Amino acid sequence: MASRLVVFLLFCPLFLWTQGVYLEKAISAEDHKRKAPLMEALSYQCAGVSIKVKVGKDGVVKCGNQTFESLYLKPLEQRVAGNGGNVYEGRTEEFFLFVKADGDSMQVLQQMQSLCASYAGILSGLENGQRKRKAVRIVLSGDVPVRQIALSENRYFHVDEDLERPDGRWNGNQIATASLSFGKLYNWNGEGNMPNMQYMGIMGQVKNGHKAGRLVLLRQIPESLNALSILDGTGADFLEVEDLKLFSTYRKNKKAY
Repeated sequence: MASRLVVFLLFCPLFLWTQGVYLEKAISAEDHKRKAPLMEALSYQCAGVSIKVKVGKDGVVKCGNQTFESLYLKPLEQRVAGNGGNVYEGRTEEFFLFVKADGDSMQVLQQMQSLCASYAGILSGLENGQRKRKAVRIVLSGDVPVRQIALSENRYFHVDEDLERPDGRWNGNQIATASLSFGKLYNWNGEGNMPNMQYMGIMGQVKNGHKAGRLVLLRQIPESLNALSILDGTGADFLEVEDLKLFSTYRKNKKAY
């Protein structure tokens, strides 16, 4: 009975507990630590998730005690097959997996290369130097060999750049996303108005990222309705959030312009 329920949820376009509004900027923070990894993010219709992976002693890419493949790749492959080629029925946006390499990053890279090739049908990437846009985009970060990845003509994942240290050598096709860790740079707690210098600083970094062809993710942000509204106004493409219910409430109440 339990297995039938899991299959139903995977193929159901909108889960029974879905919130009904697509959260185009929400990236589920530390998703692998949730009670229902991936399922919760999908139920809220998030734009993606952020996770950490490492290579276990058995040589398998893992999120905690479970495999990256079983937690994310297989369920998403089934989901895409059941939704006409998309993660969400009726929406063609890519679903983002922001994957941070933990431990031996070269080992993670090697294992990810072979693993992702097995899911080429759903993963955006490069084939013979040509961009292939699919339903899911994996973005690898951490201490990874950026040059090796960016210059590869055949891969099924992308690389994330630190927005504090952008590398002008790479265009948007080679490195398409950049992240900024808010909590490391700014001390605003999300209450009241954000100090103007901090706000303008973030806006400037986001604009520079966009000029370089990057999609920008803000990580480690303060979470309140007030903070979400202000940080959304910086122009960042994605906000990494822990409280998905709060973000859903913010998005539902957001004024249309």
